[in-house]
Amino acid sequence: MDRRWSLLLCSLVLTSCSGPAYLNRDVVTVAVLPPWNDSSMIEASGILWPHVAYESARHGYKLLPRAQVEAYFQKLRFGTPEEIQQIKPQKICAELGVQGLVYSQITFWGKTTDGLGFYVGVEFDTWIVDGSTGEKAWTGSGKAGKKGNDSIEGLIRSAKAIVGNPAEHAKKAAENAFKTAPLAGFAPKG
Repeated sequence: MDRRWSLLLCSLVLTSCSGPAYLNRDVVTVAVLPPWNDSSMIEASGILWPHVAYESARHGYKLLPRAQVEAYFQKLRFGTPEEIQQIKPQKICAELGVQGLVYSQITFWGKTTDGLGFYVGVEFDTWIVDGSTGEKAWTGSGKAGKKGNDSIEGLIRSAKAIVGNPAEHAKKAAENAFKTAPLAGFAPKG
């Protein structure tokens, strides 16, 4: 029995030493596009956007400044993320001088109630597109929030959730979405 635990521990140590995965593509500089928003909260896209950018940078991607991204789409007279998705990624990358794009889509932003309690939170999908091929190179999903239930403690959490703001959960949702994100570029040789 002790030998099995030793083998298990060794295998866990070896897998944890391998480090984070790399994208293994020539995608280093990216433009983080404004999230398109399937929720009813108009301000959600603007609140989530910097959190997606921060997590992209944390994974080693060099970011095109947000002002340049906004200026590009204003020049095209495209004001919403939904309009932006009509343009081929290869064209956006070529015109902005980046190797990839970071897209995101808000699927839930708000509060909901069911028979078991109350929930306030943020949910979204995100992905990196390779600008040379237009193909998705990575996808992730993030979710964060508070949920209450019918216990005394749950009712207190529900009360806090009722007055809570979904925006408070945007940062954690972005962290959760990028947990599996690869590092920029290729793995070092050697």
